[in-house]
Amino acid sequence: MRIYLRIIWLSFWLGLTVAVQAHAEPAPLNQEMARLKTADAADRQLLSNDTDNALKSGVSQHDIYRLASLAVAQNYTARDVAGFVEKITALKRNGLPQGLVLGKILEGMAKHVPATSILPVAALWTTALENSNARIQDMEKKGLTYTAATQRPALVEAGATLQQLYGAPQALTALANAAENSGRMVRSAASLIAATQLAETLLLYGAKPDQALSLSAASLRANYDAGRILGLQRSLLEQLEHGQSLADIIAEQHGPLAAVQSFNHASSALPGLAKSAMPGGFSGPVSPGGQQGGGTRPGGFASGGPGGGFSGMPGRGMGGAMGR
Repeated sequence: MRIYLRIIWLSFWLGLTVAVQAHAEPAPLNQEMARLKTADAADRQLLSNDTDNALKSGVSQHDIYRLASLAVAQNYTARDVAGFVEKITALKRNGLPQGLVLGKILEGMAKHVPATSILPVAALWTTALENSNARIQDMEKKGLTYTAATQRPALVEAGATLQQLYGAPQALTALANAAENSGRMVRSAASLIAATQLAETLLLYGAKPDQALSLSAASLRANYDAGRILGLQRSLLEQLEHGQSLADIIAEQHGPLAAVQSFNHASSALPGLAKSAMPGGFSGPVSPGGQQGGGTRPGGFASGGPGGGFSGMPGRGMGGAMGR
């Protein structure tokens, strides 16, 4: 009986120990925190409190470690790191993706940018994420659908990037309007993400926001799904690589897309209309080179554009975010 009770007690004690350790900061993180410069005990306590709040809010221990480790290497203080951690925690609590802001903070630290300059940049990107999230909430009220858990944060980040990096604050609104019919969303989040990627590709090659968004919006009005929009993106890239001018490419694509849109309207009025009656008999994305099917996103997000903060930030990309 005593052995049985002892086993129960040991099991309880081990379970309690594991639970405490699971909520404790990992040893490497503690070590990095201890190495940070502090002006006084108040700085150390501030960092400890902010780190504890971050972990309780669900911020990744790994992300905090990355901040602390780079801060040690680049000679930032405990108070600086506390400010960075606070920015990331606020995003987490508000249900916003943290990757873009964390990336900008790490980029600034790597370039020895003072913390007093990093924090305002982080605040600008936070505002862009909040604006993007608000527009997506409006889309959700109109029936926006997702097929993968990664799609919502990817769409939030895409809207923020188009606003903050390329100076297109109304990008998501314009694309949402193109994806609506009678006040309801008729395209999925996957198609909207693909449309933002198409727009960004054009912006990276020097298109103005209105030009880039007009082609993306036209693809949504033509009822292109994510795969067909990405196929169009790939076709555009191939044409650009062969030296065709961006203006000519955009102009060439608008005509066929408008024809598809007209056909779709006719099809909705006459459901029995054969698919073969589509202009040119095509079934994939229109492209002078005849390319169809899925494409790949070139390079991910770039940095250094309007309001982007620090230049040269590696692109994050949206790998796996779209689903099918």
